[in-house]
Amino acid sequence: MKILKSRKTIKLIKGKEVIRLNYNQNLGILTMILMTLIIMTVILRTLPIFVKIPENNLKVNKFFEALPYTVLTVLVFPDIFTSTGSTNFDIIRVLIGMAIVAYLTFRKTNLGIIIIVSIAVIYFLGMLKGSF
Repeated sequence: MKILKSRKTIKLIKGKEVIRLNYNQNLGILTMILMTLIIMTVILRTLPIFVKIPENNLKVNKFFEALPYTVLTVLVFPDIFTSTGSTNFDIIRVLIGMAIVAYLTFRKTNLGIIIIVSIAVIYFLGMLKGSF
């Protein structure tokens, strides 16, 4: 990949593909994104000053305890479906693995066993089709 710089544009050349980036357009978009992030950060950091939450409220404490796990799940969950491929069989294989994980979790099985069993089932189903 070659990068050619001039006064007002940057050209990214990769094989036959050429991407031209205009400094002024990208600078405006970048400035807008940065300003939005700055404003959101300031709002979220100053919010506790104005909003008082009771310290011994059981529901609020449970909410804040579950928040990191919820955010992590929301970020990871969509990629689970295409983690082994994007064909119908691959998605069905992942759904079977998710069902096994849900069943073992419902039975309160050890987390290590859940991980080993789910990986083994997905690997075995892949071997049946011949994708491994």
